[in-house]
Amino acid sequence: MCMLMLFGLSQFVWEINVYGNTSYTKEDIIKYIERESIKLGTLKFTVNCAKLEEQLRQKYEEIAWVSCSIEGCRLSVHIKETLDKDTKNTSSVPCDIVALKSGTITSMITQNGTPLCKKGDKVKKGQTLITGNIYIYSDSNEVLETHQIIADGEIWAKTKVDYQCVFNRSYYTKEYQKKKSYTYALICCGNHISLMPKIKQKEGMDQLTEQYPLKLGKTFYLPLCIERTTTRRFSPVRKEYGKREAYEKAEEKIAKEIKKLKKKGIKVLDQKITIKVTDSQCRAEGYLILEEPIGKIRAIRPLTKKQEEKIKPTEAVLW
Repeated sequence: MCMLMLFGLSQFVWEINVYGNTSYTKEDIIKYIERESIKLGTLKFTVNCAKLEEQLRQKYEEIAWVSCSIEGCRLSVHIKETLDKDTKNTSSVPCDIVALKSGTITSMITQNGTPLCKKGDKVKKGQTLITGNIYIYSDSNEVLETHQIIADGEIWAKTKVDYQCVFNRSYYTKEYQKKKSYTYALICCGNHISLMPKIKQKEGMDQLTEQYPLKLGKTFYLPLCIERTTTRRFSPVRKEYGKREAYEKAEEKIAKEIKKLKKKGIKVLDQKITIKVTDSQCRAEGYLILEEPIGKIRAIRPLTKKQEEKIKPTEAVLW
């Protein structure tokens, strides 16, 4: 009986996990998936991973690549915000590579498909860079037929990104009490069951909620989850940055932003940022010049006449 129950439970999705996201929170993406596509308890054979990938690319503009797969009872969503040499296009349907943002192309390598741009071209956000439409020409340079494939390639561009950071010189910090309070709950098939009275959050309190799914082995997640909420009380303490301290804080935030970009593999070529400190605020404004991958997967679209004119017979794939 227990074996039959376990087999029955194994046919459903009991956990959704997201990896590689930085611009969007894991919670936001999971809420979207559960609202629009797949709720916990969905039959695994009804999950269309290719459709979900396209939905996520359309919903979140900063997502350049996404791969969804089911492992045991878990739906895994792997995300990348740029297409680079280490990113394999896992799309299962014909697609184009389009510009994630506007810029000037500095490097372009086409692995599959037909390139519509070249090094030095200025491109706009959403513009098709590599089309999955393949044209087959006759000896007289007439189009005999077309095929649709999965476009793939690596495109780098020089881009300009505005930077702005404003913060008050006066601010508050939290001095926490040593004592922590814990409450527990059980989540069964999406239903929340409190195991003890919940502490209502009030002013002067911080709460952190953590969930621990129950599983057998590595991927067989059960429809049960233990939820723990940690409550800490604090007292707000008012402080103020000195002028020099505020200036250094702004420099620190700029350095942190640049470090974040470099961690993504983005090259920072130049920066023009001015910092101004007033009696009440510190303001840092300007721009960064970057070199970054700008390719993004999109469902294939027919070419316009202008795009067709760019394709020379000598660039066609010979079959």
